[in-house]
Amino acid sequence: MALLSQTSRPRRPDSFDVFAERYFRWFFTSVALADLGMHLRMVVLAWLVLELTDSPAWVGMVIGIRAVPSVILSLWGGALADRVPKKRVVVASRLLFGLLAFLVGLLASSGQLEAWHLLIISVAVGFIFALSRPAGPAWIPMLVPRQRLISANSLLGIASNTGEIVGPGLAGWLIGTWGTDSAFFVIAEIFLMSMLPLCPIEEDGAPPPKPKRSILLDIVDGVRYTKSSHVIMGILLLNSTALFAASIDVMIPVYARDVLRVRPGGFGIMGASLGAGFLIGSITMSFVGNLPRKGLMIWMGAIMWDFSRASFTFSPWFSLSVFLLLVMGAGGSIYFISLMTLLQEVTSDEMRGRVMSIFHISNDMIPLGAMLAGFLAATVNNWFPLLFGAMAAETITLPIFLLIPKFRRA
Repeated sequence: MALLSQTSRPRRPDSFDVFAERYFRWFFTSVALADLGMHLRMVVLAWLVLELTDSPAWVGMVIGIRAVPSVILSLWGGALADRVPKKRVVVASRLLFGLLAFLVGLLASSGQLEAWHLLIISVAVGFIFALSRPAGPAWIPMLVPRQRLISANSLLGIASNTGEIVGPGLAGWLIGTWGTDSAFFVIAEIFLMSMLPLCPIEEDGAPPPKPKRSILLDIVDGVRYTKSSHVIMGILLLNSTALFAASIDVMIPVYARDVLRVRPGGFGIMGASLGAGFLIGSITMSFVGNLPRKGLMIWMGAIMWDFSRASFTFSPWFSLSVFLLLVMGAGGSIYFISLMTLLQEVTSDEMRGRVMSIFHISNDMIPLGAMLAGFLAATVNNWFPLLFGAMAAETITLPIFLLIPKFRRA
C-alpha cells in the first residue's frame, strides 16, 4: 500500500514537486545524512588503516572485503525487504551502522584497535549492507506517486553526490582537528541522527499473509519473476556494465601523474570534475521530470559516458580531460537514475525488494572492475582499460536497445 501524503500546496517548480510529499521529505533528509555518514566513514577508515599498518594492501583489503558478504547475501536482503516492513529494515541498519562506528571510535580512543578489528567490522558492515540495501529503493515507490519517481531518484542522487563532494573535506578537517577516534564518534552520531527523520513516516505494513515457507523459495520466485520480464532482464544486463565503469577511478591518478603530468592539485581537479558531473546530471534529471521514454534516456546517458571515456583515453590536454570527465559524470548520472526509475516502475510492489537485490549485485562488481583495470594497465598499457571498458559496455548496451522493442518504448 503506497504511503502517499495528500497535500494541497501552491505550485512550485516541477523538479521539486516531489517535496510536496511529506513522507518523501523525511526520507530524503534521512538518506542525505546516511550518505554523508557513509562517505565520511570510507575516507576516515582508509586513513585509519594506513595509520595502523602503513600498507596500501591493508587499506584495499579492509575497504574491499565489504563486497564479499554483499554479493553472497544480497538476494536474502531482497527477500527480507519483501517480507518485513521496509521502515524497520532501514531503521535497524542505521542503528547498527552507528553502533559499529561507535565501537571503532571506542577501540581507537582506548589504544586497543588493531587492523584485524577493522577487517571484521568491515565484514559486519557488508553483512548489514547486503540485508538492508534493497529496502530503501523498494520503499521509494510507496512514498511518492509514479510520475514523481524520476524526480525523487534525482534528488536522492543529488544528496549522495553532495555527500561525496563534502565528505572528504569534512573527514580531513575532523581527522586534523580531533583525530580519527573522535571522527568515528561523529560518524556514529550522524548515522543515529539519520534514524530520526524516519520516525514520522507510517510503517508500510507487512505484505499480505502467505503460507509459511522457506526464504529460499521467495528468492527462487524473485529470480523467476525477473527472468520472465524482458525489460527487467535488459536493465540487469545493462547494469552489469558497472564491471567496466570502475576503470576510470583507477586510471585518473595514473593519467594525472604519467600522461598529463599534473601535480596533486591537478589530480584533485580531475576527481572533482567527475563528481561535479554526477551532480550536474542529477540536477538535470530532477528538472526533466517524468519522461515517457526512459529507455532512450538510458541509452543517451550510456553514450555520453562511453564516448567521453574513450575520448579521455587519447586526450593530450589537461583542460580537455577535465571537460570530458565532467561530461562522463553527467552521462553516468543520467544513465543510472533513468535505469533505477524504470526498474522501480516496471516491478510489482511484492517483488520489488528481490528484484532490487539482484540489481545491486552487479554494483558489487565494481571492486572487481577496479582490479581488472589495474591488471590491464599493468600488463598492456594505460589507455587499454578505458578503451576496452567503453567498447565492452557498448557491446552490451547497443544490442539491448536495438533488439528489445519493449525496452526502447519504456
